[in-house]
Amino acid sequence: MKTPPDRSGIKFEVGAQLEARDPHKKWYPATIERIDYEKEQVLIHYRQWSRRHNEWFQWNSPYLRPLERVSLRRQGLSPLQSTPMFVTGTKVLACWTDCRFYPAKILRVNKDGELLALLLPALLKIVNYLTINFDSQKLSVLVLLDLREAFDTVDHQILLDRLRSLVGLSGNVL
Repeated sequence: MKTPPDRSGIKFEVGAQLEARDPHKKWYPATIERIDYEKEQVLIHYRQWSRRHNEWFQWNSPYLRPLERVSLRRQGLSPLQSTPMFVTGTKVLACWTDCRFYPAKILRVNKDGELLALLLPALLKIVNYLTINFDSQKLSVLVLLDLREAFDTVDHQILLDRLRSLVGLSGNVL
C-alpha cells in the first residue's frame, strides 16, 4: 500500500483539517473525507459547503496546505519554518490562469510562503499573439497591469525596440 507524503502541518487521515483551494482559486478550510491509497488522492470536503462540492486532490497537490496558516495570518504571525521551501531566483514550474504549468523564476517569497514569480513564456505568448493579429490586420486589445517588479528583469531597450519593429508602436504609445 502506498503511503501519503510527509507534508509539514498536514496529516493524511480521515477527519484531518486543512485548507484547500477551490476551482475558483479561493482557499477554504476543509476536511479529509476519504483517502484513495492506490490513486494517491484525498477527497476533500469544504467546511460549511454542501457535500456536492467535495473534490478529489492528489495528495501532493499544491492546492492543499495546513489549516494553521489561516489563523496565523489573522493574528499577523508566521508559522515556524525550518528552511524556506522556495528561494528567490529559483527556476520552478508555476501555474498560469489557464491552469497550465509554465517555467518561471521566483522573484520574491513572502513571509507567509506565497510567491511572486515571473512567467516568461506568458509574456512571449502575448507578444506572439499580438504580432500574429497585427500581421493579419486584426484588431487586438491588450489590458496591462502594473507589473513593474516583473519587468525589472527585462532589458527595456530591447523590449522597446521589439515593440517598434515587430508591432509598429511608437511615439506616445510607448
